[in-house]
Amino acid sequence: MIIIGGALIVWVYVATTPYRAARRWQVIEGQILESEVEAFKKPAVYVALDYSRPHVRYEYVVDGKSFNNNRISFDCANVEVPDEGQAGYWKEWNCGSPVNVFVNPNNPTETVLLPAPRRERSRHYRTVVLAGVLLIVVGACLEVYV
Repeated sequence: MIIIGGALIVWVYVATTPYRAARRWQVIEGQILESEVEAFKKPAVYVALDYSRPHVRYEYVVDGKSFNNNRISFDCANVEVPDEGQAGYWKEWNCGSPVNVFVNPNNPTETVLLPAPRRERSRHYRTVVLAGVLLIVVGACLEVYV
């Protein structure tokens, strides 16, 4: 149990490393070139739930050189949202509209529009860390009493 708990915590650390790095990235105003929303079904227990995710292409300029990219986040699950009859976080990402582009200063081709996990995804990471801590504690208690 202790090893599994530690592995869960390490997994979260590794999965969130790009988000921590992006906090130090340069923010440049870019422009949305293409914007559409894909609706899809995501399997769940006994049913398939309706989800949406945006697909965008944006342009930005670094040191006088123009770049295009379509990366929104480091993690696909950070982009998907359940359909609940409302527009997603991307509702202002229309063709021609400005957008903040987070650019890796060491590699201007590496960019994201969402440099941090959305609230729903952050909860997921916190839950996995909590499960890891509980597994470590329970495993340690079992070793003491066995």
